[in-house]
Formats: sequence, structure tokens, C-alpha cells
Amino acid sequence: MPMPPSALKSEGNYRTAQIKSPSEFQKVGSEDVGMCVWERDEIPEISEWCNLINSSNIDLDEVIPAGSQQLKEELESLIQRFPKSSHQSSILDDLYRLLGAFSDLTQAKNLRIRFGVVRTDECRKFHVDAVKIRLFCTYQGPGTEWIRDQDLVLENLGNTFSCVEEYNTAILKPNQRVQSLAAFHVAFAKGSCWPGTDWGGVVHRSPPLETLGLCRVRLIVEEQ
Repeated sequence: MPMPPSALKSEGNYRTAQIKSPSEFQKVGSEDVGMCVWERDEIPEISEWCNLINSSNIDLDEVIPAGSQQLKEELESLIQRFPKSSHQSSILDDLYRLLGAFSDLTQAKNLRIRFGVVRTDECRKFHVDAVKIRLFCTYQGPGTEWIRDQDLVLENLGNTFSCVEEYNTAILKPNQRVQSLAAFHVAFAKGSCWPGTDWGGVVHRSPPLETLGLCRVRLIVEEQ
């Protein structure tokens, strides 16, 4: 029987670990860590690539093999679907590095990758993903928004409200703020299916875009 939403979290027990390289993403496996974030700097060549492709409206959703050689070949094929650029090698190298780190951590055989330009509000409501773990990285535009465990109103999680906006407000404690990932920051976030997890995972949502007339170039990876 599913646990009631208010029982899915223990206030203040789970934290975000700041890391300095992909090799440290393994820290997400710690019992007290809900998410690892690599706060890296902008890569100018990739920003230039994003400037070129953000008018293409191409957004890929593919399942690819996680094996090292196969992964590289599949990524090369995916990048060819975007407008050609002298900076293609930069985004390809970065994707290979991030997906490689995700594969090493999860030992997945296949990866679902969502990558490209987004102009819609994908997930307006704060939620927990029904996966073991998910990788987030926004290369351009607003990043994924999330709420720290200690800032959540636990009794309101999962309850019904009149609209999404009311729910999003109700689960955030007064005088606290929603966190957001900056462009190029990389997050490995636990979901509700992480082994041994009974606290529900990281509460997050996609940033609002439509009403602001914004777009983003984002990467989402999970096991398949």
C-alpha cells in the first residue's frame, strides 16, 4: 500500500551535495543525499551551439545503448539531426562525458535521453519522479526548479488544491524560496524508485516558459 504523501519525507534529513567533478556523482548514493549538483562554469562553445539551434524547435526523445562505443556512435547520430555547426564537437564531448558518468553510476544497459529545445511548460506542478535517478542539465535558459526538504510543508504534499499554482504555493513554507539550477549546472536527483528510498525523492518542476516567452535547451537522462 502506498505511503501517504506526508509520510514520504523526514524533515531536514536529506541534503544536496555540491560536487566539483563528474567522478563525485557517486555521492548521490549516500543515504542522507537526495541530489548531487555540479555547479560548473559556462562552456562558451556550447552556448554558441545553443544560439544556433534554439530556433530549430528540435527536441529529441530517444532510447540509446549505454555501452561506451555504442553510446558515442549514437550521440554522434543524434547531434547530426541538429543544424550543423563548428561547435558540434563541444556539445558531443559534453554529452558523452555526462551520459558516461550516469552510466557508470547506474550500470544501466540503456538510457532514455531527452535533449533539445523546449518552449512549453513541461511540468508546471512540483512533483517527484517515479524513477531511480535522473540527470538534469540546462544548457541555455531557465533551469530546473526544486524545493529543499527543510522548506517543504510536509502535510500538503500530494494533497488536492484548486489549481497547480495554489498547490505549488501550499507546499512551500512561508518566507522560503524555490531553488533553481543555473545554466550548465548538472544535477543527479533521486526519484521515488531509488533502492531503499522511502522518502519520495527530490521535489522539483520544469521552469515556466510559455507566459514569459522563453525557451531552454535542456538535457534529461534516465535508465530505460
